Amino acid sequence: MEIEAKFSIPDQETFDRLVQVERLAGFLLSPARLTQIHDQYLDTAAGAFLRGGWACRVRLAGDGGRLLTLKSLASAQGLLHMRQELEVALPPQAGLDVAAWPESDATTLARQLSQGQPLHVLFDLHQDRYRRLAAAAPGSAAAVELSLDRVHFGAAAPQVSLAAEAELLPAGDLAGLRALANELHEGWGLSFEPTSKFEQGLAHVRPDLLPLDFPR
Repeated sequence: MEIEAKFSIPDQETFDRLVQVERLAGFLLSPARLTQIHDQYLDTAAGAFLRGGWACRVRLAGDGGRLLTLKSLASAQGLLHMRQELEVALPPQAGLDVAAWPESDATTLARQLSQGQPLHVLFDLHQDRYRRLAAAAPGSAAAVELSLDRVHFGAAAPQVSLAAEAELLPAGDLAGLRALANELHEGWGLSFEPTSKFEQGLAHVRPDLLPLDFPR
């Protein structure tokens, strides 16, 4: 289960300050680590994953590795997004052929949803991600992962959005996540984001697939 709070960042100045700030809501933040992320969102021609209530994402690594993630599609619950998440590493040669993917819970679900139909790329998403870990004290386990993202939806989409995500880690608890989320909202003026990047991407590059009626 993935539990996180999502926000839109109003301007580059606020984004830059969040990359540099040392504490939030009493948490000590690790130095920011920049990663370039390339995601592809997939579905069948008939939208089988969408109809089944799932988003199918493949994250491409620079070394040719791929990480498949299936995420359930659901509305935010208050300030938090809570979604089922299944993952499996894909070998580079697997491509978009579900039959060639390694056996796993994610692969089993993908095969059930696709019903033998080929997959196609719905859209690409590129992100410059500054990753920070929030811990209660020096040397203690991180409780929350804070991601500060500069997001590009599709190669042809000129619009860039600035976003923040605070994700609960195993060593953390909901009270700490809510405290950090409230600090970002009330102290920093960030707006809660009720939709996922998948839904935002569809709105940018595949508006023909909207509105979506996801199972709740």
